[in-house]
Amino acid sequence: MADDPLKTQPTDIKAQPKEERTHLVNSMFAEYKTVATQAKQYNQVVISLYVKYAENKISELARLLNEPVINVSKVAAYVYQLNGQSSSVGAKRLGLACTKFHEAQKENDREVWMAAFFNIRREFDELHNKFQTYLQLEHQIQALRTIDDNFAAITISDHSV
Repeated sequence: MADDPLKTQPTDIKAQPKEERTHLVNSMFAEYKTVATQAKQYNQVVISLYVKYAENKISELARLLNEPVINVSKVAAYVYQLNGQSSSVGAKRLGLACTKFHEAQKENDREVWMAAFFNIRREFDELHNKFQTYLQLEHQIQALRTIDDNFAAITISDHSV
């Protein structure tokens, strides 16, 4: 039976030879950078998918609310779905706007519904703008890190000559 690698490694990293410690730290840092990059890519994918989903639901809601006879159950289902998806990305204000729409549905008044819908639309537009700003900042940070990494590599290679 093979020894458990966690039990065979020294508990004190200083007890390892310097070369092994350097390799361990370098490999752990490389793994961290990979995970961090994947997390950022994951965030970008989640945001993009959410925005497309929400845009589709809001467009469908607009279409349904502009029909001569409103399918109330379908509208309620779309608002409920939008509310659920919004909570998954932390869009509390949009979720609150959806809740207010549900409350407005209790009144049988198209104008009240439209006002509540426009509130949903406004909150989504604001959220979408914030997401775009976030993604742009992430892109700029990544570009600066790449420049910084390239500069560090050039500086290290200049000193090693």
